[in-house]
Amino acid sequence: MELSRKTQRQAGFVLLVVLIGLSMLSLLLGASMQTMVTHTKLAEISFKRDREAMLFDGILELAGMQAALSLRQVSTPLADQAFSFEGQSESVTYHVQDVAGLVDLNTAPFELIEKLLADQRNPDQLIVTLADLRQRRTRLSSVDDLQSLPGIDLRRLFEVDTFFTVFSGRRGIDPASAPVALLERLTGQKGSRAKLTDALPSAWIQPPTRRIFKVRATKDGRSFGPESTILITSGATFNIRVLETRR
Repeated sequence: MELSRKTQRQAGFVLLVVLIGLSMLSLLLGASMQTMVTHTKLAEISFKRDREAMLFDGILELAGMQAALSLRQVSTPLADQAFSFEGQSESVTYHVQDVAGLVDLNTAPFELIEKLLADQRNPDQLIVTLADLRQRRTRLSSVDDLQSLPGIDLRRLFEVDTFFTVFSGRRGIDPASAPVALLERLTGQKGSRAKLTDALPSAWIQPPTRRIFKVRATKDGRSFGPESTILITSGATFNIRVLETRR
């Protein structure tokens, strides 16, 4: 009887050890599977990012070609023109625009800039700050630098920051390259591009750069990739230099 009980206890102990071993094995397998899933997901994300980066590089290349062609067509400035692009089984629309159609924060008249910052809490103070920067010959290197100015309202800034640039070097805008929405804000009127151009003060009207362009892409109606500003040098061949990338 005692031998039988001892045998039962030994068998129970062995069973307990087996169950504990199976539980540990299950946990190890589960952790291993989770690690494999995590690595797979990370690989998929990395592949997607690499694919999108390659696709956007292709967009910049095509945008540069389109801009280079426009340099040979003096009567046709690029005014936020849209072009379809098929690449890697993905349909993307890219938009190319001469930056002369935007307001340069470093060179435009302050009364022009003030038109776009009028909704800020203290637009006068912002203009004083910008004037002080110019007086000290401190150049804004990006439109994003506006976000660091004292008293800026970011929510209201985001409504107009697409109308600014720091690369045109113009003391006004080229109305043929400008977004109609920008012309409407500057004139306080609605209407056709021709009507809005007539309403602009002549001192604000400047020629296009025909070599510096803003490029943005959309996919399924949404932004795709970063917004870039590119410099095109064109001759027998053309070269592209990315001046700025904004996300």
